[in-house]
Amino acid sequence: HPRQSADGWQPPPIYTAFKRQARQALDQLVADTEEAGGPVLAVAHGGLIATMLRLMVKSDHIAFWSHNTALHKIEWSRGRWQIMYLNRLEHLPDDLRTY
Repeated sequence: HPRQSADGWQPPPIYTAFKRQARQALDQLVADTEEAGGPVLAVAHGGLIATMLRLMVKSDHIAFWSHNTALHKIEWSRGRWQIMYLNRLEHLPDDLRTY
């Protein structure tokens, strides 16, 4: 089964439905980027960001963490994703950063 790992792990049905919605949103971001001919800004919850990153790398077996208000730069270029950086917090002073 394509969603089942060698050790038998399968994502729960609610995650599978969420992942399907994330895939649709990711496809829309690609379409928006291509239509705009340049950058598109997306603001999202850490859980959605992590799911989209797993879709980009085609693996349910990787955990991604997003700090509160963290910046991620991911580019769509020549039909593929390029992760430029993840979890940047330079925009916040140290006393406002949460971990």
